[in-house]
Amino acid sequence: MEINNLEALRTRDVFFQSERIKGITHLGTYNMYVQKEDAIIIQKLTTKQLTDIANRHRQHELNKKKGGKPSFIARNFIISLPPMMEREIDRHNEKQMREMVSFITSGFLDSVKKSNPNANINWLKKNMTVSLHRDTEHTHFHIVAPTLVPTDSLLNNKFTLVDYATRAISYKTRRTIYNWCKKHLLSQEVSEEHFIELAKKEKANGKKLASWKQRKEALVQSLVKTEQARKRVNKIASQAIKVAQKLADDNEKWIKKVSNAIDRLSKKVEDLSIDYTTADKELKRIGTLIEKTQEADIKAFMVNELNKLKSSKNLDNMRK
Repeated sequence: MEINNLEALRTRDVFFQSERIKGITHLGTYNMYVQKEDAIIIQKLTTKQLTDIANRHRQHELNKKKGGKPSFIARNFIISLPPMMEREIDRHNEKQMREMVSFITSGFLDSVKKSNPNANINWLKKNMTVSLHRDTEHTHFHIVAPTLVPTDSLLNNKFTLVDYATRAISYKTRRTIYNWCKKHLLSQEVSEEHFIELAKKEKANGKKLASWKQRKEALVQSLVKTEQARKRVNKIASQAIKVAQKLADDNEKWIKKVSNAIDRLSKKVEDLSIDYTTADKELKRIGTLIEKTQEADIKAFMVNELNKLKSSKNLDNMRK
């Protein structure tokens, strides 16, 4: 362990991103996507929980007195450590990874409570998916959280639409991640060998440098080199994050594309605003898109959703 790692740690290097989950199908497919192979599943939304969230979301949209865009059913939060921390953790140490996720998730929930004081955080804690991924160069984890959360009322039958897009949530979560990293670095013991090595360097420098001005100049040059090195490391790490994020974004866009296509067609069939010939063409087009899906579990889920649509009564009546 290098002592100056703690000095290099910066809150701004923390990666925290929020993505909107628009519809019911998208929520189901994304909930499965984050449970991919080699992921550490901390907690997941069950089928019953997904059903309850979906029905509540529909009822909320139905009860709206004014028009406008539909509310988002959930949010996906992507959280990862500063680049320099990748060298300090063992991503295959499941105990350490679970402790990290638990610590950061608690900070995230605290930030949500601070921004939404009427929300029942205990309910939210039990009704979200938390999954850690290690399939890219940069370790990260997802929190999939519904937007409609019960209030703290005694009957617990009222729901509030949580506003996740606040600076307070972003800032407090980032600080929680920073605090975990700081705690992790400080908990590592400094070895005797490390101080012996420092003493050797100091002794060697003492022989070469005679005056205070020379020592001062050497210190300045050393700091410049260190800063340059840090910038290079941060640049390389940032590039790695961008590559990993592009892969995640591509998967996310594909899931959205297919899910939105199913949702749009379902609505048209439900409203009887489409004829059977056009609906059949759209079903075949969506089927072709699903065949291109690489993730087997997500593909199976999409096929199941499409089959439900194919067997709907309205579509059967159109066929006749």
